Amino acid sequence: MYKLFELCRWNARYIIDNGDKDTLYNHDTIIKILADSLKGIDKLNGIHPFSNSKYLETASQHKELKFIKNQIYFLCQTYKNIQTDKGLETEEKISILKKSIDLHENLFDDLGMQDAYLNNEALSNAHAQIIIDLKNKLKARDGATKIINSLEASNTNFLLILDDNTKVYPIITDLLYDTFTLDYNFSIKNKNVDFLKSKNQFPLTQKEYEEQGAYSSKHYACIEFKHQVPTKKIRIFILHEFSRALKCDIKILKALYRELLYYYPQKHPNAFKSTINILEIVPRQFLMPTVKMIKPIEYTGIKHAYSDIVL
Repeated sequence: MYKLFELCRWNARYIIDNGDKDTLYNHDTIIKILADSLKGIDKLNGIHPFSNSKYLETASQHKELKFIKNQIYFLCQTYKNIQTDKGLETEEKISILKKSIDLHENLFDDLGMQDAYLNNEALSNAHAQIIIDLKNKLKARDGATKIINSLEASNTNFLLILDDNTKVYPIITDLLYDTFTLDYNFSIKNKNVDFLKSKNQFPLTQKEYEEQGAYSSKHYACIEFKHQVPTKKIRIFILHEFSRALKCDIKILKALYRELLYYYPQKHPNAFKSTINILEIVPRQFLMPTVKMIKPIEYTGIKHAYSDIVL
């Protein structure tokens, strides 16, 4: 369902970017967005699409219609309305940091409660320790200040203001959420994907997809992504992708990322020293879910605009 919500938001952002935001307050426009998104999901999953009238009928009766409408209304209020923490007191910034972690935990809860995640004790315990250490770090003013300073230095100290006026740093939420999500998905073993993404097999896999349509877009996107991003380079990929999308200094962003993942960053001088050619990897739509609620992110050359890697 997350992918459907994201596709609806993507279509709504496209309308706002074209200067037609006012149309999003029209009920029929919401129905049309949901119908187009349902059709897009079917295409992505290799399902032959129904008629447009059938999708409109399904959308008008969809159980998530009210939620999607509220999400789009919220997007209308927040998207391109960028506010930062400039002028706020340090104590309030620390409070925003804590709420940003809370939001990550809420977003990750669905994946974090799956048996496959809980049974992978090494991974789930490592993630739990990151959150414990980070919360403890925020109890000390010096620890919190280092994160706050990195946010400001990297120009990522923008805020997402939720319906109840709760403020969060979406960059913090998304760095944690995307890291945990990718860690989890790359830990899942799939012999089919592992074979098709392998160095020797992938050129044939790519040819079969492009010339014969041998795989659905969703399945191929997973194969291609795992071919391009080795498991050991998940975090360096995230760092480069965030830097590219947000146009911020990667060295400063690296300092922020290290502060989030390690209680004593100085003990991990070699973290993120490996390299990855981000230019060869097209941007993925599943990254930075809360950042995209307020900040326009350019996606050029997308092969699989709505793909994710959940197997």
